[in-house]
Amino acid sequence: MIYLDYAASTPMCDEALNMYNTLNKEMFGNASSLHDAGGQAAYALDLSRQRIADMTGGQKEGVYFTTGGTESNMLAVQSILNGLPQHKKHWIMSALEHHSMYNLAALLERQGYELTIVQPDKAGRITRDILLPHLRENTGLVSVQHANSETGLIQDLAALSPLLRERGILLHSDAVQTFGNIPIDVAAMGVDALSVSSHKVYGPKGVGAVYLKPGTPWRPVYPDTLHENGFRPGTVNVPGIAAFVAAAEMMTEQMELHQERYAALRQYFFTKIQERSIPLRLVPLRKTIRLRDSVIYWDVFFTVMRDNMLCWNVTVAVSVYPPEAPVLPDITSPRLLSRRLEHPIVKHCNLSVFPSGKQQPPGIWMYWWIF
Repeated sequence: MIYLDYAASTPMCDEALNMYNTLNKEMFGNASSLHDAGGQAAYALDLSRQRIADMTGGQKEGVYFTTGGTESNMLAVQSILNGLPQHKKHWIMSALEHHSMYNLAALLERQGYELTIVQPDKAGRITRDILLPHLRENTGLVSVQHANSETGLIQDLAALSPLLRERGILLHSDAVQTFGNIPIDVAAMGVDALSVSSHKVYGPKGVGAVYLKPGTPWRPVYPDTLHENGFRPGTVNVPGIAAFVAAAEMMTEQMELHQERYAALRQYFFTKIQERSIPLRLVPLRKTIRLRDSVIYWDVFFTVMRDNMLCWNVTVAVSVYPPEAPVLPDITSPRLLSRRLEHPIVKHCNLSVFPSGKQQPPGIWMYWWIF
């Protein structure tokens, strides 16, 4: 099987698997129990909390574990809105957000909150000038995804945060695609809340985390909850959390090496396109910062795939321009514009470094001849 959808999910690395198996056998107690087994699990949980804080540049007291990116987004945003003054009923998010944010928006609308969705510029960026006209006296929160899984574009949150801070508006960011892949520093970014996920960094599914800057106002979504300091109910999955931390530490410690591999794989990908005269026109992207594991390209006119062993999430998007158009449109929001498309213009795939040291060029080579 050739797998080219690493932005959607990754296999567990050896470090995570080993940690998960060990703790399930040796530290299986409930972290809330008062006996020795519970104490051992609580120690592992506390250590994991500190490690996530270290990797995000935050404080241990601000780390809360969840079941993944979707829950992290929903709990972070709704908990913050719950904790704001009653008149702060307006919030803003970018049009590039994960679908979990759109699901949450529908729920919050029924609770009386008003949402403004801001569109990016032609390069896919959310800028100060874009946000400013939408800020109001009753705006309490802005949510901007750190990087988009389809375009790979990284938003400059540090440029947005001063604008919001001086108006008393909080900033949340979905960093599911960036955590473990590029350096994260919540203080430098100026964010008040951050969402991350385990299975995007070669950890287990069903685990994630929220960072809430200590002092940030919030009120629990679930009343009278005891676990995670009231942030989320339910027995904490200590083995899964420790495995998440092991995978994230592996990614963080080898980040520079991984970036080099991503760059090499991406260049290999483009080189093979040119060598094999694939009917595909590459168009340079604007000068924006993007994740190196994202490969974006235009005008793909392959026949329908005949081999069901290729796992590649194809997103057709961006424009109603015909294939022969001399000038291609700018990327905005692939997910939102795909329904208007008359011709396939943009498709994407995501590469892997295979953290155990394995490389992927054979898979990319095979990709071309199974069509």
